[in-house]
Amino acid sequence: MSVLSLNSGDGVLHGSYQNRLSPSAFMALVAIQAGLIALWITAGNILYLPMVLLAGWVLFFSLSSLTFWLPIVILGHAALFAQRTEGVSLSEYAFAAFFYLVLLLWLLDRVVVKRERLATVPGDNALALFMVLGVISVLPLLVAEGKPFQWLRELLVFFCLLFYFPLRQGIRSERVRRLVYLSFFVLALGIAAKNIYQYRSGVAIATYIWELLGGRQSANEPLFMSVVLAGVAFWMTAEKPLARLQSFLVVSFFSLSLLLTFSRGYWLGTFLGIAVMFLLGDRRERKRVLTLGAIVGVAGAVLMMVLFYDVFMALVDTIFRRLFSTATAVTDKSLTNRIVESATVWELIKKNPILGSGLGTEYSVYHLLRETTQHTFYVHNAYLYLWFKLGIIGLMMFLVAFLSKIWVGIKISLRDRTNTLRPLVLSSTAILVAMVQVSITSPQFYARDSVLIIAICWATIAAAWRPAGQGPSL
Repeated sequence: MSVLSLNSGDGVLHGSYQNRLSPSAFMALVAIQAGLIALWITAGNILYLPMVLLAGWVLFFSLSSLTFWLPIVILGHAALFAQRTEGVSLSEYAFAAFFYLVLLLWLLDRVVVKRERLATVPGDNALALFMVLGVISVLPLLVAEGKPFQWLRELLVFFCLLFYFPLRQGIRSERVRRLVYLSFFVLALGIAAKNIYQYRSGVAIATYIWELLGGRQSANEPLFMSVVLAGVAFWMTAEKPLARLQSFLVVSFFSLSLLLTFSRGYWLGTFLGIAVMFLLGDRRERKRVLTLGAIVGVAGAVLMMVLFYDVFMALVDTIFRRLFSTATAVTDKSLTNRIVESATVWELIKKNPILGSGLGTEYSVYHLLRETTQHTFYVHNAYLYLWFKLGIIGLMMFLVAFLSKIWVGIKISLRDRTNTLRPLVLSSTAILVAMVQVSITSPQFYARDSVLIIAICWATIAAAWRPAGQGPSL
């Protein structure tokens, strides 16, 4: 029996790591380990042998069970978020090899071996077509003598959306579901704590108000926004006082983390997400949202006073300056720079509006802040990015896939208030709606952290969805 075969567990290899290994699975593990040992000895890096052996076992267990692989992948994103350079680090190569190998084998097992139909939820077919368009977009890039490696990098980011399919299967199990959400929370908590510590260290030597703003931690804002919205959803629906207390603490801490990013777009996105959940909730849940808002406002002020006692008033002043400057944002040089960028991309779109210029296409734009012309692949407006790279067809396919999940989430939230996944569906729907707004100025559809969040939100909504006539939801 081959290694990639029918299995009795939830993984790719025959059997499960929780059960006795089959002979074929055991021989596959021995072969992998022996090959890695031989490779490392030949290369003269015997000191790294323990790490290689550990990597071999992690790979094997990941192929054996989603219960093991899904949390490892989510936590492994910490290695990606830590990178702040344009190049590709060794840790990124290692994570990509691990992630895409297991994902590919899982998809082959489900589609080729088991002959399962993966497109079972509205929007899934559009997602598949979008992926096909991404692959063939290399053709116009090659015609224009672009950079194939950059095409591959951008394509692989979108391929991360396929993580949605194994996530969907895993989340249907309560045990796996708990591990998935706990892993995401730990990931967000670690980054939030790091950001607050770094900001606290920076403001300790700040002299002027502008230095408080200059020291902001504008990294991974989507993580904080998502956890805040999830916390609000649990507060709305929780029956036990302890659960509401936990939700309150989570919302308070991550609201502070989000505030310290000084990212107005994500502040507005969070308000929009809360408004969505307010509208989808019943009368009692709406009252709870209003109550939470008042309590968190006071608790947040107290938390800032404790952590930033020496610069508390200056920090509050800086936050309010940033918040109320949203009304006059058209005069903000940073936003003006993005408007110039969007205008430049729009002119390029008009040259090939149907098929686009292909992923990996580079363009030139004058950067107002740096006062120089720069060559870049990046576009702040996610809609213009998709249109520019993949044409109007690619943009429409992505929006169909994205908005379909929002629509399904709204339907579940309104018609099935007893669903055990209700708070998660509520927050997932709100997060996706918030991303629709935020993506105008801060791209959510192809940022690493946002793509992970989108995959989890889609999987949560899909796991709770049942077509009419197929019984109750989870």
